Amino acid sequence: MDETTTTAEKPAPTPVKAAATAPPARPWYGRMWLVVPLLVFLYPVGLAALWAGSRRSTGAKVGLTLCFGVFFLVMLAGNPKRHRGGDSTQTSPAEADASARSIDNISDRTDAELADWIAVYRRDRDDLAAKLLAEEARHPRFQVDGEVRDRDETRLVVFGLAVPMNPSDQNHLGSVMRKASIVVENYDQRRLMGGQYYACQHNYLRKETGKNGFGGSVPVWVYGAAPEVQKARGRLAKADEKLTKAEAEQTRRAQAKVAQAAPTSAPAGVR
Repeated sequence: MDETTTTAEKPAPTPVKAAATAPPARPWYGRMWLVVPLLVFLYPVGLAALWAGSRRSTGAKVGLTLCFGVFFLVMLAGNPKRHRGGDSTQTSPAEADASARSIDNISDRTDAELADWIAVYRRDRDDLAAKLLAEEARHPRFQVDGEVRDRDETRLVVFGLAVPMNPSDQNHLGSVMRKASIVVENYDQRRLMGGQYYACQHNYLRKETGKNGFGGSVPVWVYGAAPEVQKARGRLAKADEKLTKAEAEQTRRAQAKVAQAAPTSAPAGVR
């Protein structure tokens, strides 16, 4: 009889689960919600954070670098700061808006700065004068005369003529060489005399359709002060005022230098 040796099978060891560990905290420069604002407001810092901590691909990093780099350069180009003579708060004429160029404390400026501003003022004045001429060409002036038919505080209706002040405007739409219905907006009350409106100059504005005494439709020519012309005149007047002030200061300085350079005569009796 064979003896069979049975060996007790030992149970398989139970696998030991590794203790769960928290993932390592990401550094601040690895968080895109913080990197993006840095790229906008502090581009050099944001750029360093992007390449040091972001898990994005190299292509994505290159794209973000280029996009925000262009934005950064545009911001720099749009806010140029020119410094002259160590004064960090001084704005050069080229940086000022053409419609509002002005300098304060003109007497504190150097001769070179004053000359620069005068050159800018002259260019501005010439540009504004050209714009005024263009607006006056669009709204030529006519001398209005006629019999007053109706009026209120701001609107006058006359039956008369509108003669162009410039002979070249005789064929203009606003030229009325035969008596017709004419409306003058913001008319000059000083030109009213004995039921007539005499020799007052106005810009041609537009042509309308009105009613005559019988209720029929008639053309009506409208004149007055063109807003575009008034604005152009106002801007030109301000430019002339600034230029005159700057040139007067330049003349005063030149005269002062001449007076200082002139030899002073010795008092009588002193040798």
